[in-house]
Amino acid sequence: MTLRNFTRLATGMGLVTVAPKVFENYQVAIKTQGPYHPKGTSRIDSILATNHYKAGQVGFGVNGCIKMIYIGLRGFGEAEIGKVFCHKKVQDMLSNPSTWPDHLAVAKTEVNYWREIAANSDSWEEQVGSGIATCFNAESRVFIQETMEKFRKALIS
Repeated sequence: MTLRNFTRLATGMGLVTVAPKVFENYQVAIKTQGPYHPKGTSRIDSILATNHYKAGQVGFGVNGCIKMIYIGLRGFGEAEIGKVFCHKKVQDMLSNPSTWPDHLAVAKTEVNYWREIAANSDSWEEQVGSGIATCFNAESRVFIQETMEKFRKALIS
C-alpha cells in the first residue's frame, strides 16, 4: 500500500487527525541517523544506539522495532529506555549474531527493565509505557525482533 493510498484510506476512516502525526513520526524515525550516544536516555537515543547494526546481528531487528515504537508513541512512556540500549553490556549483546538465544538475552534485559519501571515509577506516563511494554514477554519480543529483521532485509534486498 502506497503512502498516498494509506492517506486516502485514513481520511475515509476519519483518521486524518492521527495520520499526519504518524507520518511525521515515521519521517523522524527513518531519518534518525548519527553517532552513538553512550549516555543517552531517550527513545531517539535508543535508535541512534542501534542503527549501526547490520542484517544478521541482533541489533538490526531491535533497531527496526524501536523505530516502529517511536512512530506510534514518539517519546511517550519511554522511561529513559535509552539507558538500556546505550549500556555497554547491551551494546555487546546487540552485536551478536541474530540467533534465538542472543535475541532472548536482549529481550530478557528489556523485560526486566520495564518490570522495574512498573514496580517503582510514580509517573503516570511511565506506568502506561511500562504497562504496554510488559504485555510482551521475552519470547514474544524475540519473535517480533526476528520478524522485523526479515521485514527489513526484504526491504533492502
